[in-house]
Amino acid sequence: MNLRQLRHIIAVAETLNFRRASEKVFLSQPALSRSVANFEQHIGLKIFERTNTSVTITHAGHQIIRLARNIVSEANSFEDEVRGLSTGTSGQVRFGLGPFLGNYIISSVVKEFHRNNPDVRMLLNISNWATLQQQLEEEEIEFFIADIKEIKNDANLSLELLSSPRIGFYCDKNHTLYQTYEDRVVPSAQLLQHKIISVSIPANVKEEIKQALGISKGKFSVHIECDDIMMLKSMLPDTDLVLLCADDAMRTTRHTNIRRLNTRLNPDLLGIWGLVTLGNKQLSPASSRLAGKLREQLVDQPMPDI
Repeated sequence: MNLRQLRHIIAVAETLNFRRASEKVFLSQPALSRSVANFEQHIGLKIFERTNTSVTITHAGHQIIRLARNIVSEANSFEDEVRGLSTGTSGQVRFGLGPFLGNYIISSVVKEFHRNNPDVRMLLNISNWATLQQQLEEEEIEFFIADIKEIKNDANLSLELLSSPRIGFYCDKNHTLYQTYEDRVVPSAQLLQHKIISVSIPANVKEEIKQALGISKGKFSVHIECDDIMMLKSMLPDTDLVLLCADDAMRTTRHTNIRRLNTRLNPDLLGIWGLVTLGNKQLSPASSRLAGKLREQLVDQPMPDI
């Protein structure tokens, strides 16, 4: 008993004619008759009653054909699913992104990938690199993209360097800093006197930001720290807060009254961003395709000026 034989008896049941059924399954009529007869002999039941002029289905045959249709339908679904998994057009992708890039990538690459691959389910977690690394090692996600500066050399991890995001300081258009220095560079000392909000930033990265601002001494602290960039952006209107974030994360903001401050950030790039996978694990086809699209966005296309 095999799927081929099940398809043969279904074809005969649909046509009630061995000649037409043989054409439907691309088989000679004698070969189809032998296939059906062998199947009937194997199960010990007659499925069809044959005469010189007609073919009818037996009572047992109706039940067998119903079961055969269910099995063939399941087999076809299985083949389609496996084909989709092998080509990356179906299945599931579990991945993570660092908060600086999360909002921008969600609004561009992930949306495009979904439009082109609607049968792929995506499970995305936006968090800091330490949490994402733990999830990767526990195989809760297949890969992540984040700042890899603090990730220690680990033979179990595979790291691919990508471009770094351009960052800036943002505030409400009525903020004292913007009103005072709209067309001028904001002195770093003045900037750091205001309350900064941002995603979580490691201590050594804060030191890099101070160096980029040209301030070797002094304190750089984050007043409100949250890895939800959308929530941070919503805090800016009508407040004296200053948001530090990736420029591309601000491109989708709905608040038209938000302004980018002209600061002494030099360079205005943050972190060393990379694609991280488990070295001993091969990405699923769908994950590999999505990771490739994210790689193209962060490597092949330069970050636009703002």
